[in-house]
Amino acid sequence: MAKPKLVILAGGLGKRLRPFTLFLPKPMLPMGDRPVLSHVIDWAAKEGLTDIVIATAYLGKIIEDFFGGGADYGVKIRYARSKRPLSSGGQLKTVEDIVKGTFVLAYADIITDTRMDPVLRFHVEKKAKVTIIARRIQIPLRFGELRVDEHKKLVGWNEKPVIKSLINAGVFIMEPDVFKFIKEGEVVSMDVVIERMMEKGLPIYVYESSADFIDIADQESYERANEEFSKVLGNI
Repeated sequence: MAKPKLVILAGGLGKRLRPFTLFLPKPMLPMGDRPVLSHVIDWAAKEGLTDIVIATAYLGKIIEDFFGGGADYGVKIRYARSKRPLSSGGQLKTVEDIVKGTFVLAYADIITDTRMDPVLRFHVEKKAKVTIIARRIQIPLRFGELRVDEHKKLVGWNEKPVIKSLINAGVFIMEPDVFKFIKEGEVVSMDVVIERMMEKGLPIYVYESSADFIDIADQESYERANEEFSKVLGNI
């Protein structure tokens, strides 16, 4: 199977990471001794995803100047530029003229060691229009959960329960059909785009992965991500 193009979304403002992102786009924040995005590209090269399109917006020239055409990473990089951030779905629309077949989509602030060949096979077998890679998490609550009946009588007390959930890991396999559900220049998030596809009955599948995923959302998660990265450095 020929390896598909990889689209990396790197156009967000990173507001929750200010002041770090006032002069540096979030994908360029350091993780270890290199920018976050360089680890994403290393993973792509390892998985044979060497034809890469990076969608940029906010401070995008910093990304383009740093990575150039990708020769230092053994990949080919092209860029799709928008004048303003368009959220994840709108940013994806900017690569429509470059991407014609099945493609992998990754967020620029997710570092992972997930293997793509099994996911690609799953995508083909299911005849999916979108396959969302997901990971299972457990979140302990700080508070006790009270359960009551219809009369408000206490029937149970679960102290500091653990919530288990399957969440979007920030990596997808997509067919070009997705572009039909995003208007030109529209500011729209990926979940809304996927909901639009589901409403039309298109097959959307979820592939549960046990791989490592390090995501950077805000200052707290960035600090935690640096700690996690130091632990799994040898596996990525």
